[in-house]
Amino acid sequence: MKITLIRTARPNHDAPLRCSSAAFNETAAAYEHSGILPYTGRIFETSGRIIYCGTQERYRQTAEALFGIGTDRHHASDQIFFTRFLDEVPIRAFRETERELPLSVWKTMARLQWLAGDPRQPETRSQSLQMAVQFIDELLQKHVNCILISDERRINLLVRELRNRRFRIKRGGFCRIDYLDRIVATDNEPHCGGCMHDCPLTNPGCMIGRDKAAKAGLTHR
Repeated sequence: MKITLIRTARPNHDAPLRCSSAAFNETAAAYEHSGILPYTGRIFETSGRIIYCGTQERYRQTAEALFGIGTDRHHASDQIFFTRFLDEVPIRAFRETERELPLSVWKTMARLQWLAGDPRQPETRSQSLQMAVQFIDELLQKHVNCILISDERRINLLVRELRNRRFRIKRGGFCRIDYLDRIVATDNEPHCGGCMHDCPLTNPGCMIGRDKAAKAGLTHR
């Protein structure tokens, strides 16, 4: 089973450098419901994989842009489902004030409240983790290759849970996830074992893997 996680395309949204608490809440709401900037990059094939997106506009637009959904390249077998489990983690001002603070301060403090489980935030990290666990449970029950389009924080939580389920994670970087970055999670079982590579049987990377794959009746992808 292979799960590809993709962060949305860059949103078509301008935010003020400084703002009051009320203005920050308006900015956060506008960001959640914004579309994406025009996409002129490569169009990918879904290869029959199901696409799961958040319910907000830029998730749909990202799926359409990346996979040509809604264009002549759209195949009837392609499937896209919208779920709140992949929506942007909502944030609000950490306190009420008319004083204008840098946008980075508002974001940082809101994130700290989210981490600490402060009820002022619409969703706490604990709740976000529970949502990630529930969503991964549902995916594993279906056991199909799929594509998930979500935001950075949600993807980090999903990757954390997939690691807990012994999925192999392949990502381009080790820090933040940029717009349109993709992370590939592959079910770690069965694997050849007995060597440092821990090669999946479906794609053995060493002689041990090839031998065990042959015994299991599996071939290279």
